[in-house]
Amino acid sequence: MYYIAHIADVHIGAMKSQKEEEQLKIQFIDKLKDIPKLDLIIIAGDLFHTKILINSGHFKVFTNFFKDLANVAKEKNAKIRIIKGTESHDYRQLEYIKPIVDEFSVDCKIFHTVGKEIIDEKLNVLYIPEEYMEDKDEFYKEFMNDTYDLIVFHGVVTETCFQAKNQESAITMSKAPVLDTKKLMEICHGPILAGHIHARTNIKEAIFYSGSFFRWCFGEEEKKGFYIHSYNEEDYSYTNEFIENEMADKYKTIAMSLGGTDKEVPLIVDEMVQTFLALEEENVKYRLIYNIPETYDKPELLTKTLTEFFGKRENVKLIIRNNAKILDKVKNDEKIKILRGKYAKVLDRNATLEEKIQAFIKIKYGKHIELNRIIDYLYKPISIEGDS
Repeated sequence: MYYIAHIADVHIGAMKSQKEEEQLKIQFIDKLKDIPKLDLIIIAGDLFHTKILINSGHFKVFTNFFKDLANVAKEKNAKIRIIKGTESHDYRQLEYIKPIVDEFSVDCKIFHTVGKEIIDEKLNVLYIPEEYMEDKDEFYKEFMNDTYDLIVFHGVVTETCFQAKNQESAITMSKAPVLDTKKLMEICHGPILAGHIHARTNIKEAIFYSGSFFRWCFGEEEKKGFYIHSYNEEDYSYTNEFIENEMADKYKTIAMSLGGTDKEVPLIVDEMVQTFLALEEENVKYRLIYNIPETYDKPELLTKTLTEFFGKRENVKLIIRNNAKILDKVKNDEKIKILRGKYAKVLDRNATLEEKIQAFIKIKYGKHIELNRIIDYLYKPISIEGDS
């Protein structure tokens, strides 16, 4: 039986360094120490959030984290395996890891490109870091004809494309490949350990996204943390236990709307403030979304008053949606869409000037003029009586 710790999307540099160091130490390192048996520690991409300076607090977080991780790995006789994540996050910074862990004589490997290995002459593992290529089938073909006990990848499968596109806390590169869920499941006996999607996601009890370890933006209210997987290479059975990061910052979204269009601004603001204060908790960041109906006659004054009050609160992000403006924009967009359809020929870049003129006259005046006549009008020399 193999026991595997699986963490992904740590994004060192996304938050204040003190918070990152504290949460990694207490909620990951210390929890790994409490696990009786540990064979493999997997970091499935996006260890970094951005480029970090060597003399910065975030670099100190990184070095201390890997010293602690190497210590745990040495105590447990566990191996460390890391894959590169999104280029815009990890860059080439994974090279900093080896000098740190080498001091502890720990078995640590970093995969910048797709590769496989057999651990302890038993466990066949495929690693798929995020890479960019023209033809993914050609790029991966030599690896897709084998079978594996584990697959580790960073990126998206068909089922997570929408999530990846809409998550606020990470970038999805347009050139990144979409992996085939069915194919991955066909070639893997055990769990498939994934990174990149920041919401913990389980696909068909086979693909497990651990989600991001920290929480630093809205829209990710679900639990944060990491997985402990067990895998029996004899009968291919496995279990998956999610370990929560109980210190993750709390973010909440509250939507409010105007209760009646005849209310005066002070009354509306007072109601909203009292409602918010009744819900407010310590150490929670809030996104307040307030909807002003299109029929309310003082939207500018209400917007200004709400902004003056909530703009002073560091734990609140206020979003005011003026439905009258939204409605106007929708109507304008619809008008533009109709006009673009009506004047499609006139706006066609591939149409000639005379074709555009012909189309415009037909639309505007309902008259059809032959192209040769338009060409004559445009290009035929004008003869003026008395000209020599």
